[in-house]
Amino acid sequence: MDAKAILSSHFSKDLPFPAVLEHGGDLSEIRVRILSPYGMVISGINIPELNSLVTVHIDTMTVAGIISARSGGDGSILYIRPASSADQPDSDN
Repeated sequence: MDAKAILSSHFSKDLPFPAVLEHGGDLSEIRVRILSPYGMVISGINIPELNSLVTVHIDTMTVAGIISARSGGDGSILYIRPASSADQPDSDN
């Protein structure tokens, strides 16, 4: 799981950015709108139901999570193994 690596490499990246959501063997293109050490806010088509286990692919990195909120084409994912707050990049950089 690459929550720490994703946060480090994409924290200052222009948002939103593209990613792929995997659920039950299906792949959907999504946009990551907000990124934090504990999860992300996404938008896209075919966001799975609440509490669904998903994998998000960003570049060559992956992170597992659970759909924690869902409304139409928007949703949020809580990481199963979050990056610790000590891993969070300094927002001044």
